[in-house]
Amino acid sequence: MKIEAYVNAFNEIANRYNNAVNRALVELGMGLHPPQDIEAHGNLRAIPGHAFDMRFDNPNYDWVLGSNRTRIVSSTNQRRLQATEATTRNYFRQFICQIGGADNLWRRGIHFPGN
Repeated sequence: MKIEAYVNAFNEIANRYNNAVNRALVELGMGLHPPQDIEAHGNLRAIPGHAFDMRFDNPNYDWVLGSNRTRIVSSTNQRRLQATEATTRNYFRQFICQIGGADNLWRRGIHFPGN
């Protein structure tokens, strides 16, 4: 087999690997979106007209305690934003743990801020 054939085979494997990684990242993001929405936008079924109320996208509004994420009130604490960020961090921690830890990612050339 000529060297060109080896190069072509290697490039094909590399392309398939990169495509698989990209598809996996898309799936990871699709899985992350619903838990973020729960914290950020609340109990959608219980809030008529919520999609048209821009307060639900404003980080300066927080959930009324005990409202099951159905009512918001003006607030400077940004607890809703902080809860969304914590949900995101926990989701990624679980993902990283399931694939063998941050060291495994580092060896594969995947780097996150702070690692």
